Amino acid sequence: MVQIKHKIKIPQTFDFEEQVKTILEHMRFSGSRVMEWDINKDKQLTVKLVYRGTAHGWKYIKERAGSFFLNIEDEHRYSEDDSYRPDNISEDHIKQCIKCGHIWKPQTHLRKSGMVAKRCPNCNSNQTMDTSKIKTKIQRREDILIFTDKQYPEKFCPRTSTEECSGILIAKEGKARLLIGRGFEHFKHGHKIILFNKNGHQMDTHFTERQSMKGAVAWCPPNSRVFIGGLGLGLVLLYLAKTGKAKEVVVCEIDEDVIKLVEPKLRKWFDTHYPDFNWKVIQGDALERVLEGGPYDWIFMDLWMTTHDIEQMKKAEAVAKKNLTEKGRVTCWMKNHYEKRQRNFKKVELK
Repeated sequence: MVQIKHKIKIPQTFDFEEQVKTILEHMRFSGSRVMEWDINKDKQLTVKLVYRGTAHGWKYIKERAGSFFLNIEDEHRYSEDDSYRPDNISEDHIKQCIKCGHIWKPQTHLRKSGMVAKRCPNCNSNQTMDTSKIKTKIQRREDILIFTDKQYPEKFCPRTSTEECSGILIAKEGKARLLIGRGFEHFKHGHKIILFNKNGHQMDTHFTERQSMKGAVAWCPPNSRVFIGGLGLGLVLLYLAKTGKAKEVVVCEIDEDVIKLVEPKLRKWFDTHYPDFNWKVIQGDALERVLEGGPYDWIFMDLWMTTHDIEQMKKAEAVAKKNLTEKGRVTCWMKNHYEKRQRNFKKVELK
């Protein structure tokens, strides 16, 4: 068994916002546990992680990393026994019990031999892990306060990097769950709210998502009737309420559990902070319900999980255009981003 810390250099051609997450996800599922990461001014990604496994397994991971055009530089290699010496433990390093959630500094719980004990001092469980204290910037943003009922960071706030990665539960309804964490986002962007439903991860409020939703609302004409396909975490609703652009908003969500979980929290916040905001949520297929009522001045569709579902985007756009006012607009989430990226790829191919 070995533990390894290493740095990874990414080629300059990478799209960092998209590729960094892909790379970190790859490392997490390849047996490595990401401790922290950062990107310097030269756009070099530095990742500190711990790998536990055989030398053969490490060789395989390095080969797989090569398929991502990554160059891995080993910084330290040391035996497992040495890693449990108190003088080898950094100040920000802590341990956490998976069973009871207790956290403690490794240096405070030692074996008779003087080595760091692996078992939990609270419940004696051997289901413990190495982690670190959070260094995430605490941001009391509206999207977080809405879903934590203003109890962030006092109650709903991850304590360790492990809890940030997996997220801690806020509330659930049926198969829909709300969590707060950071995942693999940069610590300077703060925590995010994460929504899971029966199909898995549906949406979160990370920095890029918030910016894309603000950009979408910029397309909304003033004093307009709006249709939104997909409730998610209601970011578009929040930015519409803040701008005051919409006189009436209809949101269509197909998942009843998501509606029961998210809508009451949004309703409570809007009734208090944006009492004049006129909106409602209906349950059903957005591609069918968008043809009811209207016509609409702005239709926003967010019904797909990735930026690559261009066929679904085109279909949603074609259907939505049937129920627009004369000067109405349709916006499909990330469609412009997808088309821009395709144009850039073609330019690279031509070169």
